[in-house]
Amino acid sequence: MVEASEIFFGYCKYFCSLGLDNQVSHNTWSQRNLWFFDSLGRMLGYDIGTEDAITSDDEWKCPPKLKGKRTDVTWYKGTQYFFALEYQSSSKISKIKNDIQKLAVYPNQRVLIIYNKNELSYIIKIIQKAMKKEPQDKDSTFLLIVLPDLFLK
Repeated sequence: MVEASEIFFGYCKYFCSLGLDNQVSHNTWSQRNLWFFDSLGRMLGYDIGTEDAITSDDEWKCPPKLKGKRTDVTWYKGTQYFFALEYQSSSKISKIKNDIQKLAVYPNQRVLIIYNKNELSYIIKIIQKAMKKEPQDKDSTFLLIVLPDLFLK
């Protein structure tokens, strides 16, 4: 299983090669970030899910309020999930909170990419609260990546 530190350092190392600057559209930012995690998962030998719906058939008990919600990128083998990513381009706390709630039910590694640095301490409290509600694997982590909001238009 890939460690959160490996994901973080890999992302940092290849961030510049994603060609992300204020000359490209926000849609390009989103697609290149999702592409990076899709490619990384494939290189590590995982099956990749894009916009996977959370269901009661998953290996954990799906809370009714999350049934049918979609997750941006997942890595899995068979029916076991190893990684889940949400990329939230909105700075609205309600949308970020929704993504945190979705990620909290996944086992193992979770990554949330956001732009809202102004509410960072509040967002961290939401993550901590959500993680306490859900049963966690001993190796599970939650990685929060905050991108500069100067690229949002």
